[in-house]
Amino acid sequence: MPNSRHGENINDPKQLGVVLDLRGQFPVSSSNAFLVYGLLDPWTGELRYIGQTTMGMKRPHQHATPYYLRIEGNSWKANWIRKLLRDGEKPIVVILDESCTSAEMVAAREVALIAEYRAKGARLTNQSEGGIGPVGLKRSRESVERGAAKRRGAKRTLEQRLRMMEGQAARGKTAADIEHARAMGSAWKGKKRDPESVARSAAARRGVKRTPEQIARIKAGAAAGRAAAGPTSEETRAKMSAAHVGKPKPAGFAELQSQLRKGEWAKRTPEERQAIAAKAQETRRRNKAEAASGPDNPKEG
Repeated sequence: MPNSRHGENINDPKQLGVVLDLRGQFPVSSSNAFLVYGLLDPWTGELRYIGQTTMGMKRPHQHATPYYLRIEGNSWKANWIRKLLRDGEKPIVVILDESCTSAEMVAAREVALIAEYRAKGARLTNQSEGGIGPVGLKRSRESVERGAAKRRGAKRTLEQRLRMMEGQAARGKTAADIEHARAMGSAWKGKKRDPESVARSAAARRGVKRTPEQIARIKAGAAAGRAAAGPTSEETRAKMSAAHVGKPKPAGFAELQSQLRKGEWAKRTPEERQAIAAKAQETRRRNKAEAASGPDNPKEG
């Protein structure tokens, strides 16, 4: 069936004229994580799409999966791949460049190769000029709203979240990325999650081991947050304490808490230990005084 937007049968060699057949001219696999790859028509060898990846060979083969075809909707590339699948075929993956060593390099090479092959007459199904982000792609308001409606309520799997983390780590976070994350956090601030959602999140994270680098980043971020926020007020401490009253602790919590405290205590200097002991003694004295002056034991006079 002819493509509705371009008025051509994109899989009929008779309508293509002179086609640059790239089959056999490029490797079809690579062990490098940073790649610029192409998708060839299996019948003609014509280059129909150029993409980039920081995930090695995993990304090129995702284009023909039901999940990604559903996300792309009625795009030119998705319709082309669906036609191939209906005819029992798949795009041929070729590696156009495997010399890149960073996300910035692979993005720049993608832009250059898209421009180069379009100049040669390749009928690429790319909707943008390539690079990081949809450069040159202008979506209508209706298209944006349709995409948002499709994603709304969709749950990402643990594998998908891990892939996103790997991609972010490979690209490196910019100031804009950090600002966006803060804005997202502010949008969710104060919203309550239902128990089922909390349980699912806990189950997805359970058993996942953090690397030493991740632990170091988490500690550094927590320390920076505490320094920026300043000391916790007595009122906030009281609220935090009251929120935990009556809640059962998970199995092994007391033992884990004891081990953590011992480890932290061993790292402290003698002066810090003395200050902590004095503060604890003052807290016990104050609690004892408050208990003695409670409703059953009113102060005299």
